[in-house]
Order: sequence, then C-alpha cells, then structure tokens
Amino acid sequence: MVLGKYREAIETASTTTWEEVSEYPLGKKYGLVSITPVFDKAGNCIRMVGSVHDVTEKKEQELAINKVNAERERAIAELIDRNKTLEQYTYVVSHNLRAPLANIIGLVDILRSFNIEAADIRDTINDISDSILKLDNVVNDLNAILQVRERNTELKELVSLQQIIDDISLSIADVIKQENVTIKARCDVDNIYSIRSHLYSIFYNLILNSIKFRNADEPPIITIDCIGGGENTTIILRDNGKGIDLKQHSGKMFRLYKRFDTSVKGKGIGLFLVKTQVEDLNGSITVKSEIGRGTEFTISLPNNKD
Repeated sequence: MVLGKYREAIETASTTTWEEVSEYPLGKKYGLVSITPVFDKAGNCIRMVGSVHDVTEKKEQELAINKVNAERERAIAELIDRNKTLEQYTYVVSHNLRAPLANIIGLVDILRSFNIEAADIRDTINDISDSILKLDNVVNDLNAILQVRERNTELKELVSLQQIIDDISLSIADVIKQENVTIKARCDVDNIYSIRSHLYSIFYNLILNSIKFRNADEPPIITIDCIGGGENTTIILRDNGKGIDLKQHSGKMFRLYKRFDTSVKGKGIGLFLVKTQVEDLNGSITVKSEIGRGTEFTISLPNNKD
C-alpha cells in the first residue's frame, strides 16, 4: 500500500496523503501520512519528503460520533418501522370493525322494533345499543386520525390564509349568526406554502372550539393575526371565551379524549387533531389561557417550500 502511494505521488508529481493504523503495546494508533516527491532537473525523483501526524484522538472522536450516529439511525429506523406497524394495525382495526359494528347496530334497531314487554330485556337492548354506539364513535375517531396522517403525504401548495378563514366563516355562517360571533382577521402575510387541508382543519377546529366554549355573558369575539417575517409564519388566534385553568390542565391540553368543560358536548379530539396537524407541518403550537379571560393559541409554521 505504501509503495503504491509512493508511485502515485511520483506519477502525479504531487503530494499524496493517506491514513494508517498501527498496533502498539499501548494500543491502536492512527496516523495521517503525507509525502511529497522531489525531482531533479531531468525529471527524476531523487527523494521523498514526508511526515506522519498522530491523529488518534481525532480519529477516536470520529469513530465515537459515527457509532452514536449509527445507533441513532438504527433507533430512528426502528421507530419508523414501529410507527408504520402501529398505523397499519390501527387501520385494520378501524376499518375491519366498521362492517360488524354496522350489522350489530342494525340488529339492535330491529330488536327495538319488536313489541317486547319485558322491561329487563328492553333495558338490556338499550345497554347494548349504548355500548355499540360508543364503540362506533371510537372507530370513527380512529378513522379521522388516520385520515389526518394520510393527508400528510399531500404536496404543499401556495395557500391563502385569508381565503381559508373566509371559507370557514361561510361554511359555519348559520352558527356565526346564531351565536352572534365576530371574527376579526388581520393578515400581514397571506400566502404560505403548506398543506391546505391541514390548515383548513386547524383553523376550523380552533374557531369552533372558541365558539363552543364561549362566555355566556358576552358575544364571542375571535381575533386571528397572521404574522410573517423570517423563516416562520406565526398565527395567533385569541378569543374572549371561558378560558382554561392551565395550572391544572396544561399537560393534558392536546391529549386525545381530554375534556376540561363537561357542560359542553364534545369528545376531546379537536385539539388533538390540531396539534397532530401542526406537527405534521413541522410547526409548533402553544397556548395561553386564564379562567374567564379567554384563550390564545400561537402557531408557528415554516415558510420553506420543502
């Protein structure tokens, strides 16, 4: 190998460098070898000038880093594989349960149509029906979550935030009129590259959440600010609703099936979906709130086109 490097240096008339490893009584040593050929006037190589630098410490650091990186890549690969397996399992469970659940719900409806006089049998049928409907709701929720994950493969496009807010306002116009809701949108940045279905769902869930948990003493006012600049677009959504006791519930805000106000109908899936979709867009979401003083959500989304 050394003779080959010497020939390479002579043939190319240039400095040649390579790395050697040697075993010594005190352990393995790594050396960075460099040689430069010296020629006479006739073009004959008359000597070689070389040096060897001990790079053992640097090499050991590189090997340690490479080992850590390899372990990390292996861990990431295992995590991705487990996540795919979990998604497939969830997909099978949610989809394969739909048909038998629909059959059972239909059979219970048929039983209810019979003229059954025994009270205990009627109560049993009602209990079965309630349990099946709850299970059906869980399956529907699983499907909703799966659909969110599947949409993450959609390509990003130039999306108008103002247009999304306007579309949502139009789609829930009856609710806005009924509850006397005011939506104020201020967008100093409008178009961003993102997944439109994700953005629509994020705004839709947060706006409906603000209306649902409105303050009974005053009409709902929802303010949306879209702020650009730098590498991120910031979306701030504020309301004057009931507010949330974050000291008690901050760690549970975005968990699945977590509810903080049982006086209002809901399943505790909206904020979970919002956080899932924000993170799918490589963004982040934070919340500020006080009881009786409304809630403020701040979302940061990257501006890049990747």
